[in-house]
Amino acid sequence: MKAAEEISQLLDDHIVMTQSMSFSPYKKPFENRIMNWESKLRMTQDVMEEWATCQRAWLYLEPIFSSEDINRYVKQLFLILNIVTFSLPTLCFRDIYVSILE
Repeated sequence: MKAAEEISQLLDDHIVMTQSMSFSPYKKPFENRIMNWESKLRMTQDVMEEWATCQRAWLYLEPIFSSEDINRYVKQLFLILNIVTFSLPTLCFRDIYVSILE
């Protein structure tokens, strides 16, 4: 997590620097590049925040899914989900083909 915090801090620093460039009176020739760069930095920041949220959720849920009882139950649900997942498109496409042919 320490590396992620360092990356986040560095990313924040670059966003602040980019914003300060956008307030410069000499920005006109670089305005599009500054806006594109700031947009990319913000997107990267959003992705990292979502990734951290996902990691926190996984750390919370990992002990649950490593339990033997839950593992057996999840395997049964996985098999049912596979049956539904592979059957549903076939049924949907069959209805589409029938409606097209009519």
